[in-house]
Amino acid sequence: MLESIHKQYQDIRELLQSRDQAHRFDGIHQDQLTQLIEFLTLFKLAISELEGECYPTIHMVLLWFCKLKKHCEPKFGDVPYMRSLRSRPSALLDEKMRPTATHKIATFLHPKYKALKMLMEEEREEVLKQVRELLLAEGGTRVSGEKKSKTDFTEWEDDDTGPVDEVQDYSSTNFNLGSVDENLLSFWKAQGQTFPRLQHLAKRILSIPATSAASERSFSAAGRVIEARRSRLNPDTVHAVLFLHSAKKKK
Repeated sequence: MLESIHKQYQDIRELLQSRDQAHRFDGIHQDQLTQLIEFLTLFKLAISELEGECYPTIHMVLLWFCKLKKHCEPKFGDVPYMRSLRSRPSALLDEKMRPTATHKIATFLHPKYKALKMLMEEEREEVLKQVRELLLAEGGTRVSGEKKSKTDFTEWEDDDTGPVDEVQDYSSTNFNLGSVDENLLSFWKAQGQTFPRLQHLAKRILSIPATSAASERSFSAAGRVIEARRSRLNPDTVHAVLFLHSAKKKK
């Protein structure tokens, strides 16, 4: 809407003047519209990427949060209204978008950002600690396929640092990244032999969408069928309708 007004600014002004309604444009200046649009463009891009349907998005929440927070910082030469404009979205980001531990772990699971440079050292250590705890909770101290002894002698077992080593090895490995942004799931599909526990965790974490927008769009588009037969639909039928709608969009 703002972009449309900006493009037709002079036409709108002249139209209002011809109708003796020029007062309705009071306080709306073209240069301010330009600055406002430029400021909001990055938010528009963030929303577009985080609402994506055909690729993992949860790992981008932390990245976009940090980028948008930096975007909202006061800039040298800002006029007063721009300083005020930047402060409000910054507060809203803290309120509505502050990344959780899951978001940070998801970012760690992207090989381009596994160093977590956007975090403080203490925060990075906490993320690695949480990853290790998840690996231990999911896989115990046994590698995939290893059978547990019939009798419990765990109190005398040597410490198994497999999950810890797996996290450390992943952190220190230099990958040939290529187009990993477009093929993050393919990247982890190929890591089963090298990082089996991390691969399992990546499948679970990266399958979480950053927002519910994609599912809401699909549900809305298929809503006519669902609404018409809602009293007779079981969950499997709803799932099938949504799956078919999703498959149709991809063609």
